Parts: sequence; C-alpha cells; structure tokens
Amino acid sequence: MLNPRRILNHLPAQDDWYRIANKASTTKVDVYLYDEIGVFGTTADDLIRELKDIRATRIVVHISSQGGDIFDGIAIYNALRTHSSPVITKVDALAASIAAVIAQAGDIRLMVTGSQMMIHDAWGIGMGSANHMREYADILDKQTENIAGIYAERSGGDKNHFLSLMKAETWMTPNEAVAEGLADAVAGPEPKQAEENRVDWSGFLQSMEIH
Repeated sequence: MLNPRRILNHLPAQDDWYRIANKASTTKVDVYLYDEIGVFGTTADDLIRELKDIRATRIVVHISSQGGDIFDGIAIYNALRTHSSPVITKVDALAASIAAVIAQAGDIRLMVTGSQMMIHDAWGIGMGSANHMREYADILDKQTENIAGIYAERSGGDKNHFLSLMKAETWMTPNEAVAEGLADAVAGPEPKQAEENRVDWSGFLQSMEIH
C-alpha cells in the first residue's frame, strides 16, 4: 500500500532543519526554517512541541526553504496560525513549495528584498500496482486542491487562479507575491548596527581606489 506520508511537495529533508533563537524571551522569539521540511529528517513534532512553550509578544519565523513534506508543512502552518502569540513570517531567501504555505501562517507576511516564492502542484514518489498509482494520483490532486485553498483563503483570491499558478510552477519576486496576496509587504534586510554605531568606511574605500 502507498504511504500518504511519502507525498512530497519537493525534496527530502535533513536533520536539524530549524532552530529557535531567544526562546526564553517574552518579547521577540526568532524561528529559523532554513532547510528542507520533514520526511527523512526531523519532523514537525519537535518544532511544534517547542512552539507550545513560547509565550512572547511576537514570533518571527524566518524562512529559507525549498519545501518538503506536505503533512509536516500543514501541521506547522496550523500550529503557527493558532498560536497565542502574534506571528510574523519573513521570507529571507526562498519559500518554495510547502514552505510557501508556511509563509502564509503569519499574521503579517513579509518578503525580504531579493527573496522569492514558488508554488506548484503536489509531487510524490510511490510504488505499487496500476490501481495504487491511480489512487496515489487522486491523493496528490487532493493535496494540490487543499494547498490552493489555503492560498485563496489567505490572499482573498480565487482558488482556480492559484490552481493555474501552481500547475505552471510559478516563481514570484517579492512585489509579485504581494500583488498575488501571498505576502503583505516587502521588507529590506535589517541593518547590522544601529545608525549611531555605524562604521565610516569612506577613508578605507578611498585608500583602495586605483589611480
């Protein structure tokens, strides 16, 4: 029999695909999703277990992921959507496939300058008879419909429109993601230093000029 948990929305995951910074803080907690999601690595269980212990004025979820397991991704999406703390999702580089769904979990959804979002139909790997393969195709279709429904709900758009975008495997710039309703705003990278502590590099740069 086919195992629906082997349905992928992209590539297999690796161990330790997330980390949580400032976990003890009551103000801001940063969650970094910087690898593939679920399947052969750490499942969503560990992340959700830690999320339950967080009580902060905001949780910022930084995303740089090519996707992974649909069901782990949906579990993470729902855990973030129902968390008692306000959630900001921030695409630092890439939110592809099921990671694009997780990006929709934010009360505020940000795309950092230069980042991208990709959405596509559900993918899968399976073995079995012809009947099993037909059954598997039906399961994949259901996952695609489910994901398109999330995009439509969070954007206020039309589900069939997102089904078309997913079928075409659509890559979006930050402004395009905002235009599609899959992000709320484009954010620049955070400055490394406060303005008053910035280093004046002008002298160094002048010394490097070629005459």
